[in-house]
Amino acid sequence: MKSTSSIISVGASSILLATIAAVANAELIKMCLFYKASGHARTDPILSQTCVSDHVHTFYGPQLFHPSTTPEDLRNSNPKYSTSFYNENKSLYWHPTIYKVGRDAPTGEVTYERAEISFAGPYYRWDKQAPLPAVEAFPPGFQMIAGMNPNLEGVNLFSECLCPKPCTRSDGLCDSQSSLFPATACGEMGIAMAFPTCWDDSKGLGDQGDHMSHMAYTVDGTVAGACPEGYNRRLPQIQLFVRISNYEGGQYTFSDNTLPGDEEVFHADFMNGWDLGVLENIVDQCQPAPGTVPGDYNPECNCQQFLTTKADLLNFNTEEGRNEAEAAKVCPIDVTAHIVEEEIAFSSGGLPRGSCSAPLIEGVAPTFVDDCGLQYTPNTFTEDNCDGAVQSEDENENENENENENESQDENSNEIESEDENENENESSKSPKATKKASKKATKKGKTSKKSRRVLRVRKY
Repeated sequence: MKSTSSIISVGASSILLATIAAVANAELIKMCLFYKASGHARTDPILSQTCVSDHVHTFYGPQLFHPSTTPEDLRNSNPKYSTSFYNENKSLYWHPTIYKVGRDAPTGEVTYERAEISFAGPYYRWDKQAPLPAVEAFPPGFQMIAGMNPNLEGVNLFSECLCPKPCTRSDGLCDSQSSLFPATACGEMGIAMAFPTCWDDSKGLGDQGDHMSHMAYTVDGTVAGACPEGYNRRLPQIQLFVRISNYEGGQYTFSDNTLPGDEEVFHADFMNGWDLGVLENIVDQCQPAPGTVPGDYNPECNCQQFLTTKADLLNFNTEEGRNEAEAAKVCPIDVTAHIVEEEIAFSSGGLPRGSCSAPLIEGVAPTFVDDCGLQYTPNTFTEDNCDGAVQSEDENENENENENENESQDENSNEIESEDENENENESSKSPKATKKASKKATKKGKTSKKSRRVLRVRKY
């Protein structure tokens, strides 16, 4: 690996050296939140408050995602109708909906079947020892869009395949045409990206303009890096993981990649709905988890003690501690009677597309269904049991070498990875499946994830 001095340009050396010094002393704080999908609809409350959006989105959080939804609506919503495990965070997150691409045998038309999301995990990361400006909570009314340029340093867009196995699709479409969706089937497949952290408050709250340029990634793309000139405030980083259950492999796509000339660009949106004062208190009071060491990009999840769980949601004898369990499943709302009347779960020939291309239903409140309550549906996938997993002899050798290396390390430094692994970790992070396990198991799981990406040759930006 190159020495630090050899990669620093003269003009930027003072900024980068300050950043490196801060990272060297860093003690990262990570708060993990987990969600089921709250619904799917052709709507984007940031881009348009009066029209249907160009493509279908999948939402996490409150079941309030009509185009007219505002941050204030989110804060005033009943947490009962949110897929958050906690009461205080009523923020809304969304991304283009993921579809399995098939082909109708009689007509030859392309079909789109909405993929089942097992859960999503927004991680909040911040470091109080980062250089000024000091980190603070998202202000009321804040919103942003990120990921439209996947090549920006700091986006850290990647996909991973847990428990890879041969594709056995009945339609035979096992050749992936995507850089993010692997051809190999997976017990669970994940996509992740990070939002920027540096805010230029002179450009507003993200409620005007392009909804992106008010935010920027740090100079070196890390959580604790220096902010670019002109970006005078620092906010927590949100890293969004999305998990697809029973991933069959082959042809999948995003809803915004279904017309000729479309490019595959995974992006995500955030609208702040935190109860006033709650995130501020967490940022001020929460300390790094015990055992966190400088340079650790993936410490244990923390700060849950500042939040109120929906205590009647889970059967704690069997479900506590599973990430996908810590996500509320709510009854779906009928978006065809509340937002726009169109079919988006399955389509033959093409998906609904085009901004303002269908009549928007206005003035009809969502009809919440209370009969099912907040019920958890167990996820049948378990990474510890990878039946039929694809693994080469080289991968077995590499895994054995890695395990031997781990055994020789000091017990107190289990979470400290090698320089090469840390470089990889800063680029892509580890699976949320590892967040509640001991450091040895978490390290091993991180290697499994990277191994899966290597076997499948899934390109990471």
